[in-house]
Amino acid sequence: MSVRYDPTGARNHGTPTWPLGYAPAGLVTRRQLRLRGLCPGRGNEPVGQLRFTYRGRPCFAYLYRLDQARPKRTATPAVLEALDRAMAARRWCPTCKTHKPYCIPTSLGECPEHQYPDPATAPTSTDVRDEPAPHCQEERRPAATPTPYEGSEAARS
Repeated sequence: MSVRYDPTGARNHGTPTWPLGYAPAGLVTRRQLRLRGLCPGRGNEPVGQLRFTYRGRPCFAYLYRLDQARPKRTATPAVLEALDRAMAARRWCPTCKTHKPYCIPTSLGECPEHQYPDPATAPTSTDVRDEPAPHCQEERRPAATPTPYEGSEAARS
């Protein structure tokens, strides 16, 4: 039997394990809970896991009991107001003292109009660099040539 199918948990350190699509009814992943507006609930540990491969790598997803799930917490009005103030602070330009309709780049510290007064010289999101950035201009070593494996066609010729 595969390590992916172990409903008793004997081969997986006591955690019941199923392959993708074989979990019993009533057990769902966090993502499935979130889609239903639920969360596992405080103190509810995973009761099993799904094992699968993704792009050749072994992966797992914990399973939680649907009957023990709780509704997700919603943000309070005070939290929403604090988030609005934080976003407004990110749109404030300290140089021209105005609110912009976009977030000010933290790398510039002010709106791009002050850094690049001429719109023709301002970078855009579609700019492609022809040369590497200054911090990437260090000398690069050529990649090592791989040696052929002993049993491969290239080694025989």
